[in-house]
Amino acid sequence: VRQLLEEGNGIESIAGHVSDRDPESGDLTSFRPDPAYTGPRFFVPESPPSLPLDIMTLGQFANDLAIGGEDGDEKYFQRSEESNLLVLVQRLERDPDSKNGSVLRPSRPISTLKRDVVFANVLPMEIGCEYGERYWGERRQAR
Repeated sequence: VRQLLEEGNGIESIAGHVSDRDPESGDLTSFRPDPAYTGPRFFVPESPPSLPLDIMTLGQFANDLAIGGEDGDEKYFQRSEESNLLVLVQRLERDPDSKNGSVLRPSRPISTLKRDVVFANVLPMEIGCEYGERYWGERRQAR
């Protein structure tokens, strides 16, 4: 984030966040969610994906292998660190509705590895994805 918000690259902010700068140097000193922001904080598709499916339109199916432990939600992230290799991050793109495209907004989730790993197996295996306590808490509340 610091590199994206460096002076001179035309990015002033990231949607839904507040960035503070040192008044003398202009360096980024803090970056945090903006509680007053009411816009989208994650990508929500406006229409079904186009066909044929390709790398830009194909979804993924990955279970969260850390969910449902006997020790409850308190140890979720410890279990996730041990059993999940994937994590979802938001791809950021310039918001065309912002002044000169100076605001970045989420455009779609991207699956990425959360740590270095070497695969030595030849048989297929399941790879887990960390969705996080917040996701599972909201799912439980919706039921």
